[in-house]
Amino acid sequence: MTQVKKAGIIIGVLIITFTSFHFLLREIDRYKLSSGLSEGSTYNELLPGEFIGTVALGGFRAAAINFLWIRAVDAWEKKVWYEALTLYRLISKLQPRLSNIWIINAWNMIYNISVDHTHKELDELSWKWIKEGIDYLNEGISRNPKSPELHFYLGWVYYDKGKNQYHHERFLKEGEHPVKKACRYIGKAAGLASPDYYFYNYWYSFMLRERALLEESEGNISDAFMSVCDSIDALQTAGKNVPQHSDFEQFENGIEARLKELTELKAQLEKTRLAQIDEKG
Repeated sequence: MTQVKKAGIIIGVLIITFTSFHFLLREIDRYKLSSGLSEGSTYNELLPGEFIGTVALGGFRAAAINFLWIRAVDAWEKKVWYEALTLYRLISKLQPRLSNIWIINAWNMIYNISVDHTHKELDELSWKWIKEGIDYLNEGISRNPKSPELHFYLGWVYYDKGKNQYHHERFLKEGEHPVKKACRYIGKAAGLASPDYYFYNYWYSFMLRERALLEESEGNISDAFMSVCDSIDALQTAGKNVPQHSDFEQFENGIEARLKELTELKAQLEKTRLAQIDEKG
């Protein structure tokens, strides 16, 4: 018997053996769920095509993940972006519930590969990788729908990349307004995060202000007014939860200054809104 045939038989036996454990793992998971010991199984997070490979790794799964992490970090440090891309994709298949892996790899696509020296920043290939990163983040959110980090980062990408005129126009061509998208996802992050975590509400307030200015520029005064009101509420929520420490004094002063600015904008929009109502009346 040739070495190739022997290897094929061994692999086949391993797959059959480890797959048979699947039924036992399911029973254990059912028991854990019925006993309130667990919210779910790691295997439930895997797609059909990913399951066999994960089960086949068996007890070597953790070792495989550690090995891939070491290789991925090494590739990142050496700026071998495409190798890092492949390795982080593999890790996300094995650890789909780890939010950071989706963020790291999306960053790689959007901020490393898309501006790689082999092509100009604003060409078609660059845009392809930005969209690839956005799609990857959406996949991560589908696996981790309650992750505020993933929602926030996706919102940030829309806002940050949308500031560039070329990217802004490409977003609009695809029916996506970057400011509105950013506001939506960062707002979702604020809703998912713990109420006492000020960071997301602070940024949500900022994006609502950007949305208000956009609506105002488009003549949607009532929508702009509502966005400013929501922006004030989000900023006040953030301000209540800023740690009481001297290190945050400057940050708190910044919140107070922003609240003053928003209050003035609210008054201005209210005046315009009432004037429009009078004209229609």
